[in-house]
Amino acid sequence: MVKAGAALETDWRGLVLCGVMGLGLLWGCRAFFPEAMFLGTPISGGAPRGSVRYTDSLPVVREVIRPGDVLLIQVYPSEGIDLIERNTGGGSSGVSSDVHYEVSEEGMVALPLVGVVRLAGLSLEAARHRLETLYSRYYRLPMVVVRRVHRKAYVVLGVEGAKVVSLDKQGVPLIEVVVAAGGLPAWTRARQIRILRRIDSVVYVQEVDLRRVERAMYAYIPIYDGDIVHVYPAWSPSRLLSREVYPVLTMLSSLSSLLLTVVLLVTVGVP
Repeated sequence: MVKAGAALETDWRGLVLCGVMGLGLLWGCRAFFPEAMFLGTPISGGAPRGSVRYTDSLPVVREVIRPGDVLLIQVYPSEGIDLIERNTGGGSSGVSSDVHYEVSEEGMVALPLVGVVRLAGLSLEAARHRLETLYSRYYRLPMVVVRRVHRKAYVVLGVEGAKVVSLDKQGVPLIEVVVAAGGLPAWTRARQIRILRRIDSVVYVQEVDLRRVERAMYAYIPIYDGDIVHVYPAWSPSRLLSREVYPVLTMLSSLSSLLLTVVLLVTVGVP
């Protein structure tokens, strides 16, 4: 019986140890919904936290050409007279086609006739002037059109997924981007929407509340290429239990049943 008592004491110690480990596992799961992104508490006064700054008003983006951008570049001779003739049913000789050009890592673009041209760091207007100067060697009074294509914003809808929204221009209103993403699904917070904007090496974060009508002006915050619109997830107790707590409890229950079975087998097996 001494051996049996010692065995039971050893097994119950193991059971207690596993129980402590299980509690530690539950404590480790306190960060529920681990797939949720961009969580955290804003710092008052716009104080920096590393390379992130919380602000009440996002800085305006100065649109310049960067490596990796895709540009639509069109060249029209004679101040665009061919473009007018094409639109009115006339001739179209010499009209540039809709060709996309990617800016290389070195900031260069390879173009017909003028060759390789550095455009990185220039605004679209400055790039247009530079190309008109270069093409004036080949055309009389050239008109150049430069547009950036493939503008996009990223909308993260709590833990319901994310969508990429194409922008046809810079400064699209926030509400238009949200609607294009399909609106706010259930289990998200309209009163806690964050806009993340990277300028150089700093990410600026502005938090807005779209639940109250008196804050409706926030719906018209301009969204630019590369911005992230993050909608906070709503922490529903029922959803929290079904998604996060029940699986852990089920695992602990299975573990406890296994340990009790081992204890009973050891007890019965001891003479």
